[in-house]
Amino acid sequence: MSKTTSISTVYIDPPQFTSNPRKLDIRVDDVALYGAKQVRPTKKSKRKPIRLADVVEDLAVIKKFKKLEGEVETKIIERESEVKKELDLEAYNPIKTDDEDPSHIQSDTIVPTRLIVGFDTEYVTKDPIPSNRFKTLSKAEKEALKGSEDFRNEVISYQYYAILPAYDGTIIKEWSGILYVEPGQRLSRSQFISAVYMRAFEPKRPDEKDYVKVKRLPQSVILVGHFTKVDLPAFSDFKDFKHTLDSVRKSMITVIHDPTFAACPLINGTVTSHKKIFFLLRDTFLLTSSVEQSLASLGKLLNLPKLAVDPADYKQMDLFLKRDRKAYEAYAIRDAEIAAKYALNIYANQGVMGLRRDVPPTLSGMGVGLLLNYWMNKYNNPQRIRNPEIPRQLLGQKVLRDTTYVKPSKNNKSGYTRSKKVIVDEDLKHWNTDFTVDCYHGGRNEQYFFGAGDVGHWFDYDLRSAYPTAMSLIPRPNWQRVFEVQDKDYWKTCEPDDLAYFFVDFDFKQPVRFPVLPIRTQYGLIYPLKGTSCCTAAEIVAARNLGVEITQIRCVKAESDKSDRPFKEFILYCIENRNQYPKDSLRRLIWKEMTNGTYGKLAQGLRFKRAYNLRENAPQTLRPSKLTNSFYAAFVTGFVRAALGEIMNALPQSVSFSNCTTDGILCTAPITQIKNYLNGPIGKLFHENALLFHGEQKLELTGFLEVKSEIKQPLGWKTRGQATLQFLKSKEKVLKDSSDIVLAKAGISTPSYLRNLESDQNEWIIKKFLGRDILTKYDLNFQASTRRIAQQDWDAITFYQEKYLNMEYDWKRCPTNVQTRSISGQDHLYFETKPWETLEDFYKYREAWITYFSKRRESADENNKEIGTLKTEEALKVFLDYVPQRQAAIDAYERTNIGKRKYAYTKDPHRGLKIEICTAFGKGLLGFPKPEDRTIDYPGFAEILNKHLGTESMQISRRDIENNIRRKQLKLGCIPKTPELVKIIEKIKKDSGIVFDDSQLWAPV
Repeated sequence: MSKTTSISTVYIDPPQFTSNPRKLDIRVDDVALYGAKQVRPTKKSKRKPIRLADVVEDLAVIKKFKKLEGEVETKIIERESEVKKELDLEAYNPIKTDDEDPSHIQSDTIVPTRLIVGFDTEYVTKDPIPSNRFKTLSKAEKEALKGSEDFRNEVISYQYYAILPAYDGTIIKEWSGILYVEPGQRLSRSQFISAVYMRAFEPKRPDEKDYVKVKRLPQSVILVGHFTKVDLPAFSDFKDFKHTLDSVRKSMITVIHDPTFAACPLINGTVTSHKKIFFLLRDTFLLTSSVEQSLASLGKLLNLPKLAVDPADYKQMDLFLKRDRKAYEAYAIRDAEIAAKYALNIYANQGVMGLRRDVPPTLSGMGVGLLLNYWMNKYNNPQRIRNPEIPRQLLGQKVLRDTTYVKPSKNNKSGYTRSKKVIVDEDLKHWNTDFTVDCYHGGRNEQYFFGAGDVGHWFDYDLRSAYPTAMSLIPRPNWQRVFEVQDKDYWKTCEPDDLAYFFVDFDFKQPVRFPVLPIRTQYGLIYPLKGTSCCTAAEIVAARNLGVEITQIRCVKAESDKSDRPFKEFILYCIENRNQYPKDSLRRLIWKEMTNGTYGKLAQGLRFKRAYNLRENAPQTLRPSKLTNSFYAAFVTGFVRAALGEIMNALPQSVSFSNCTTDGILCTAPITQIKNYLNGPIGKLFHENALLFHGEQKLELTGFLEVKSEIKQPLGWKTRGQATLQFLKSKEKVLKDSSDIVLAKAGISTPSYLRNLESDQNEWIIKKFLGRDILTKYDLNFQASTRRIAQQDWDAITFYQEKYLNMEYDWKRCPTNVQTRSISGQDHLYFETKPWETLEDFYKYREAWITYFSKRRESADENNKEIGTLKTEEALKVFLDYVPQRQAAIDAYERTNIGKRKYAYTKDPHRGLKIEICTAFGKGLLGFPKPEDRTIDYPGFAEILNKHLGTESMQISRRDIENNIRRKQLKLGCIPKTPELVKIIEKIKKDSGIVFDDSQLWAPV
């Protein structure tokens, strides 16, 4: 179906904003095209349905869409009768409630017609502001800076691109415009959207080739930008609506149709109109893959390239405008056009997927809706009868009735209680969730040497679709059969795809190059040769095949049906739809992200994480998603870690490894060799599903591994810290293809002027590594946070700070084979690594390094700044000699203080237990979760302690925890072990759900 377009530019200055002789307010209505609820009059309302002929005058346009209009109305009538028949609400739910479906599973819900308006702003940026500018200011001085012009950019223009879409996503009418303002002036949302609507009603201009005359436009608008955090503060009324927004991944949107934000009056004549526009705010930044998030990437997907601008013009857009107004306007409006048309494609694709025809808040949220909709309508469902119970059965949930109190309002002066349905976990799942959360970890991330790697041929391998493939292996659990395994030898017979979760004591008696049982620390996962681990069945199988000795302390298992894998059918459904579209097309990308993005929702909210909430103007704990499930999340991550561990240990000793990062490895095993080592028990399962998803031809060359890059020599310094010292291809070819570079910056921010070319960043990183000393700093630029923008009424200005460069080893493994190698003609330390014997060994070296490095940095000056960095063999030897000295000092301190502490705790054991428990909880020791992983906050834990440990003379508060965090370490072995205190500990464990290790607290008898 061809598009009819109407595109031109209009210049409107603020003083003339209200001139509108065509009476705009009578032309804005609740337009309901193509099947919105109002398209057919209801029993209560005699309102006539709105047809396309009521919206546009062009007969050709009406004729073109007439068939679609009839088809949709037929579908709507069929859909409404189907839903009524399917739900049979009176029979199913005799008690009237406001939420018949507490899961809020959306299918192709009918929504009002929305106008899609892409928007963008251009401005002159402020020079970066030093971040330490505020450190010495008083509270009053900081308050005086609120809303200061020093922290606001100079807005030049607002540009828009508007689209009136048909039900299937084709375009009825589209138009664009640019609105200039004088220096120091800004537009309100009302002024901006009024200009958008005015332009739509203007008569045809001589330069317009295609023109669609509209009679009325929708009241509902999807306002969409790219990274709205930057553009929204440019509205003059931002401070009035900022607390009606939602902060999602550093962007600003309205997740739901917020009435406070949504209602925006139009300006008509010289007064505010009684007509209102209702906004839904979206950000294309949240609707992209994690790899391609730039506006240029979106333009490429749309075959609508973002126009190039000289880098100097970005900082001086006002001069760019004066020099070339036409180029400026083309550039500015193109950004708004990309945002609008990308949102339109999402809108159209929602309908193709059978979802609500709208623009969702995030792409991952779109995946959740698609999965739930698939389970509800198609999963094991040949009759295709909608069943909302299926998703709940698969996720281990049930519906309970509850009541909620409705506060008095204008219409109802007395409050009342109404019935409500709530979703809760099945009992057996709920009781074991905390343990499975302990078995959920992130990816395996390690660096296996420090310095310049061997010269040779290095391959950067990734597991193909690692997380979706692992997710597809999840068998259907029986949530009524979740139990603790009594057989202590079960670890010897478990299978990698069992839904089984272990707490084990392990010991790799034989030398193992890469142990596979993780121990979680505040520094990430550590893989020692012996210790205790919370892990999954797949990791147990991988360890078992390496000859590990295990004492099974606890195992929780959910019985499952391995002939039925719920996620597998869904992923195959997505792949089938994805393959209908050309490679590198937008529709194909969206279908791909449906599978990749869904995994993240399984783990959302499992560990304690806080984010700034714009509505509350305060930090808020991240909530679980509709799919959050600790059993599933732990299974997926554990399977991926086990698959990588199995491959790495299977490869011969002659293969060198640079690093392991989440789902990939960088090693010297050639493609012809590595395929021979993918046939372990975990690899076989992975290959079967990868074969199903990718086909024999795609897996023929490298199996279920994918080659991302090939290089000649890597540089490594720490976890996620790698660069390329030598390329396989010439530098000219490398400049054209970044796949010939391995570069991971480990949190180091390279200068902005280098970010267009990865090869330039790679060169900068290498120079920094070679030239570093203990005082080396680099400039770090960063945007103002959402919190600072909202609280201070500032724009998204840029700050900078000088930050110490940290390119030293992270001590996750033990150094070995120390030598000196040349990098660009300069000698530099090199060492390989082996696993630590125990976790205590890692902590000993890590703590010693932090103390060693910080002390030398404090005392360093220009004359001795080379001391402390790991650049020579001598420097490493000095540190390794320091470690036992540091440990001896700690032991001596403990010996002199242990007697005093024992005496004090013997006199008042309750107080002693309080001090040590508060310290352990605050620091995340003795098996207490680390701060980022907590599901219980300080006040909540203090309340539990008060309940069981508090006395009239000793009340425990959150301050007790905060104060004890400042202690250097625990005082172990000092508390007398009495039956009363042992019972208290058990009660604390039960109420908190944290199985911490109290054995180290008790004084030896």
